[in-house]
Amino acid sequence: MVEKKLKILITDDHKLVRRGVALMLNNQQEFPVKIDEAENGKEALLKITENRYDLVIMDISMPEITGIDVLKVLKKRIVKPPVIILSMHNEINYIKKAYLNGASAYLLKSVTLDELVTAIKILLEKRKYFNNEVANILFEDLLLANKNQTAYLQSEMLSKREVQIISLYSKGLNGEKIALLLNLSLRTVEGHRYHIFKKLKIKSISEMVAYGEDHGFI
Repeated sequence: MVEKKLKILITDDHKLVRRGVALMLNNQQEFPVKIDEAENGKEALLKITENRYDLVIMDISMPEITGIDVLKVLKKRIVKPPVIILSMHNEINYIKKAYLNGASAYLLKSVTLDELVTAIKILLEKRKYFNNEVANILFEDLLLANKNQTAYLQSEMLSKREVQIISLYSKGLNGEKIALLLNLSLRTVEGHRYHIFKKLKIKSISEMVAYGEDHGFI
């Protein structure tokens, strides 16, 4: 019995890229394929409407309609093929936009045949695929977002005066000079410092200065 061929649409505005990906897929031994091509997003949408593809491999940067715009259109459809974005862009904004708009995988154009085959197998199981490089980019963005969120929450916890005092200590001023500059008593400045220590759970001016440097209060 002849195994059913996977119908795959390769969409890229560079013919050399389309033919290269097609050659890779035709040379692998994991599953038989039937390759179709589109040179831009507009042609891809037309072909996806007229045909039932098992998978779409698509670039982001294309004339007429971009890969992200194609994803946005497909996202509204009940029946749609899984999409692998195959791009030269490794910036987080492209990756996040692709996944948020329904991409099932995001691969860079330096991908190996083995990894492309692995991604296709996972997508056919109706799962999403994240390769190591893209996963690391997403993870670093998540860590940065968490750090920014923590800084925001801690800044909200502090009063404007307390943020100002942290900033001045971070610039090397002592309590007396800060009191003189802000027209406050030394006792008031020390009171603010006490409350800062308590809120941030720190015990020294050096820790407060480090906090100011880490959170952009300088």
